[in-house]
Amino acid sequence: MNIEQELLQRCIDKERKAQFALYKQLYGFMMSICLRYCNNREDAQSLLNLGYLKLLNNLEKYRQDVPFGLWA
Repeated sequence: MNIEQELLQRCIDKERKAQFALYKQLYGFMMSICLRYCNNREDAQSLLNLGYLKLLNNLEKYRQDVPFGLWA
């Protein structure tokens, strides 16, 4: 998973369009993980949204030496 540093910085700066672009890039990856833990798609979607909010709130803590997919 290759996420541009510029996009991450714009998300840290609270730009809504950048946050939505990041959401779209991460959706498939995160949804596949959530579906492993939930019996239905609605619960998985709820978990994905909660996880994404947690990711956005802690994005300043991300270090570039760790692959973004692992950190997420």
